[in-house]
Amino acid sequence: MKLRAALLALALLLLARPVAADERDGWWETTAYTCPPHCGLTASGTQVGYGSVAAPWWVPFGTPVLIDGWYVGTVQDRGGDIVGNRLDIFLPTYGEAIQWGRRSVYVTFGWPEEVSEE
Repeated sequence: MKLRAALLALALLLLARPVAADERDGWWETTAYTCPPHCGLTASGTQVGYGSVAAPWWVPFGTPVLIDGWYVGTVQDRGGDIVGNRLDIFLPTYGEAIQWGRRSVYVTFGWPEEVSEE
């Protein structure tokens, strides 16, 4: 029985695919965190700091994150509470993180396409 469950879990993992960027864009619930107490390395191995964003597993590491058209950082981390359409954004001070609170914002993943001049 355990083997069957393990094989099913492996099959689901292998069939899972990251969601295309245009399918990710939309309204997301965001929160903020600061350091300390959340110092150290991110899940991607980078140092936690300005520009660190925690996102669900299906948003690839290194993906640029824009909120209402403003660049806030790249996906570098994961988290137990980071599920569905939820992001956690690093802010440099405790006061800024508290001021941010919990917000529903429009998020774009990846850089906007360059406008060609023809």
